[in-house]
Amino acid sequence: MWAGCLVRLNAACRTKHSHRGATRTLKAFDLLYASLKRRWKEAARHSQRTPPPRQPLALPEPQTKPAPVRVRDLIEKDLPTVFTPRSPVREIRFLQGRDELIEDMRGALYHPGAAIVIYGERGVGKTSLARLASAKLCAEMVSLQGIEPIYYSVSEGDTFLHILGSILPRMGVEDVVVKVLTSEITGARSVVNAQLVEMEDKTRTEKTTTARPLVDPEPRPQVVVDQIKGKRALIILDDYERITDENTRKFFPELIKKISDNQVQVSLIIVGIGDSAKDLVKVHESVARNLTAIHVPRLTDEQIRQIAVEGFAALRLKHEPEVIAQIVRFSANFPYYTHRLCEGIVRAYIAQARSGTRSDWTIRASDVPAAIREATKNSPPTLVAAYDEIKASERALQVAYIIADAPEEPVSRARIKEYLAAWTGEDPDIDAALKRLVDQGIVQRPETGQYCYCNPLQRAYTILRFRADATDEQLARIDAALARVKKNTAAS
Repeated sequence: MWAGCLVRLNAACRTKHSHRGATRTLKAFDLLYASLKRRWKEAARHSQRTPPPRQPLALPEPQTKPAPVRVRDLIEKDLPTVFTPRSPVREIRFLQGRDELIEDMRGALYHPGAAIVIYGERGVGKTSLARLASAKLCAEMVSLQGIEPIYYSVSEGDTFLHILGSILPRMGVEDVVVKVLTSEITGARSVVNAQLVEMEDKTRTEKTTTARPLVDPEPRPQVVVDQIKGKRALIILDDYERITDENTRKFFPELIKKISDNQVQVSLIIVGIGDSAKDLVKVHESVARNLTAIHVPRLTDEQIRQIAVEGFAALRLKHEPEVIAQIVRFSANFPYYTHRLCEGIVRAYIAQARSGTRSDWTIRASDVPAAIREATKNSPPTLVAAYDEIKASERALQVAYIIADAPEEPVSRARIKEYLAAWTGEDPDIDAALKRLVDQGIVQRPETGQYCYCNPLQRAYTILRFRADATDEQLARIDAALARVKKNTAAS
């Protein structure tokens, strides 16, 4: 626009200043006009240049093989959190099939001084339920907010003084048990025991102190209640069945009643192995009304399946359907064995991924046998010893495997014989083998002619150990024979 104005101005100047006196002025204006016109054309040409197109960001190509850092991550971070056969479940999202039980606990904890007894078989997840549900409810319930659950696992020989000596100081109560200096040794290295015996190491001098009851000869439940009034706490007392001291077994039921009667804001959760709450906590009828009994049953097949499916998904692993079917079958409805099998499967995959032989991130049915062998390693000594007694007799081993693998529990003598006949192709004599297993305390008769394992965990271990020791050809033949009987039974 300004270039057009210069053109019109030049023409006007030439019209008005045509005399000779204006010649010098016009020449200077011509030079200015030419310079501006040249710069304008250069600017116009520059503005018409097409800018180079923006290059899109180069995204990395997807890797066909897992990066080594991911393998380390599975071992060091993800796997120990997802599958935990050696410890309670660590995250509530991996606690399957216990929603109703958590709500039962919520209902009980609405009442001041509530007491809950969580009981069931070994390996069904009682401790996981108690710890994770308590943390969840303390975060959600107004009456429990700000409370951090106090956990105590009973050891052999513990008395109520040992237990109180650990729990009460964590509640801010120091007056029930006092400490008295008993000895002093110089130059010895000290150790620390946070319960009733405390060692101090200062300038290489070890001071040993011991606990003495505040009330002679020992504190009564009412004394403890008086000391904890005004406190808020949720106490988990695990492995309660390990208490053998008769005074201690009488002390805690009475303490529960005193807490409830005085409406103290302290709740107690007792966890242990037992067929009933009354069997675990032997109480008088007047105390039983203060207890909420919660039975933890074995998981269903669907709940076992969810543990495996959601665990593999959390590790970003795919799986073949047959993998889950085998995990459900061999877990015998115990989450303990589900976690052992799944951990073994993932560890076997990781070993192959690290060596470069696997990169598909898919768990396959062929991975299960190695996981079974892994799951039988480092098993509880009592299970291993019982299996060694079983396999001393080939017939007893066959009968024990049938009782373990049969879909029904307990299984009848006639059904055991039917399974074994399909397995061996003969009419077997099983009475001697059954008597041997009963006498060894491995199998019991809940009813006449009915058989099941005394220790339910032994049932699952027998299945895993038998399959770990047998060859693939033997297992294929046995599975086919037993499957025919199961199919005929279902059809009839």
